[in-house]
Amino acid sequence: MGLNLLETTYKTLTELGAVQTRSEFCREWLGRGEGYVRMLRHHNQPPSIDVISVLRDRLRFYTQRYSEHGTKQDRMVAKRYERLADECEQFINSRSRSIWQSRVLEAI
Repeated sequence: MGLNLLETTYKTLTELGAVQTRSEFCREWLGRGEGYVRMLRHHNQPPSIDVISVLRDRLRFYTQRYSEHGTKQDRMVAKRYERLADECEQFINSRSRSIWQSRVLEAI
C-alpha cells in the first residue's frame, strides 16, 4: 500500500504541475533524498510514518491554500490534494495500529 500511495501521489502532483521529476518529489514533498522511492522499491519496504506524515501535512497545506482562492479550478485542485492527504492519514493509522498490535503480541 505504501509504495502505491507514493506512486499515486507522484502521478497526481505531476498532472497538477506541482512536481516535474521523482527526484524533486522525494526531496521537496517527502523530505528525503532523491532516490528514496527507488530505495524502498529495491528493499521491498514501505515508506516510514514520518515520511507519510510530512507528505500529508504538505498536502493539507496546499489543500487550504487552493481552497482559499475560490475559483472552481482551484477548488478542484484542493479536492485532489485533500483526497491524497486523507489516503496518507489512512496509511499512518493502519501502520501505527499494526506496530502497536505487534508489540502487544510480542509482550505476551
